[in-house]
Amino acid sequence: MNIPLSEIEFRDVELDDINYIKNSWLLSCKESPEFSYVTNAIFFDNHSEIIESLIQFSNILILCSTQDTQVIFGYVVYDFVDGDLIIDWAAVKKSFRNMGIFSMMLDRIYKDIELSLQHDQYYFTHLPADNSKFILRSQFQKHKALFNPYLRSRFL
Repeated sequence: MNIPLSEIEFRDVELDDINYIKNSWLLSCKESPEFSYVTNAIFFDNHSEIIESLIQFSNILILCSTQDTQVIFGYVVYDFVDGDLIIDWAAVKKSFRNMGIFSMMLDRIYKDIELSLQHDQYYFTHLPADNSKFILRSQFQKHKALFNPYLRSRFL
């Protein structure tokens, strides 16, 4: 399924989006290899606080349908620290993957701050679940991304 560009728009996060973002982030993040040995109780009790602080103080870009802006194709939670782009979490709904949506969101962020993807690197603070490793690896190589989990605690 391809989405015509005329049916896609970017928008800022709305209050109604917060629970969806938090829950989808927590559930997907729990499946990441870095948390494979953490019990559900420990993970959800502790990581909820981290995610809530990142959502509260970071920027969130939503890619949605022009027909219904509540239909979200993907989102990215990001921030800038000392001039560096920090991607805390990026999600694209499964049925819309492999369509370049993550790259579109990244292009939009860089366009907004007038940076070039060819020359600048960024940081990830969370790793995706196993089934996304190939996407992450290609993004690391393509955009000079670095994994730095210690940037998660910058608002705590």
